Amino acid sequence: MGYDKIPTTSSSFVKSIHSYNSIEDEAYFTVDPRAAQALFKGLKDDLHDITGVFEPMCGGGHLAEAIKEENIAVFAQDLNNYGYFQQEIKEDFLDCQYLPLGFNSIFSNPPYSHPLAETIIRHAIDITTSGGIIAMLMPHGWDSAGGRHSFFDDESCFYKRIILPCRLWWFKPDLEANPPQKDHIWYVWKKGHSGGSRNIYLKKDDFKNGQQAKDQIHLPAEFCHS
Repeated sequence: MGYDKIPTTSSSFVKSIHSYNSIEDEAYFTVDPRAAQALFKGLKDDLHDITGVFEPMCGGGHLAEAIKEENIAVFAQDLNNYGYFQQEIKEDFLDCQYLPLGFNSIFSNPPYSHPLAETIIRHAIDITTSGGIIAMLMPHGWDSAGGRHSFFDDESCFYKRIILPCRLWWFKPDLEANPPQKDHIWYVWKKGHSGGSRNIYLKKDDFKNGQQAKDQIHLPAEFCHS
């Protein structure tokens, strides 16, 4: 099963659900730096276990570049090439049977459509080796659907929810447009983990270089809720 007919990131969801303007290019992880900062804050006790991160739906390379800034090796690929200069190959993630040699974790922002999202996340869990981290940025409430219980029940390796306190911008903000309306969560699995999961609630002050991070995209404080 391929996903060549589905955008490799979630901006189609943004276009159809959000009321603010979006970009035409569908190959983008959010430009909001707080998305990646939240992930690394929530995984601060696990980073030493990560030997390298496979980003299989890299789009424009926004998440891949953020991973590199944490001094973590990253292998970036996508089904198509959207101009990211360090994309390694063009390949359908669902055709990958192994992680790249030396890499034990997968971070990405997969398509949100059903059942593709479930297929991608299940595949990521299946091919990750013991101790590896699978982190997927998804809409808040993605775990509430009854058909997804196997991703989160006591038999799963579900590990953490990293809950963002801010609604993310998916393009450089137009401050004359309506602000973002949707919340997102990093859903995290750790292969081989058992014993339940925990919720990580971040605060605005948790973001690295907090005000500087907002200034990078000229984000007004009122668009960040507690």
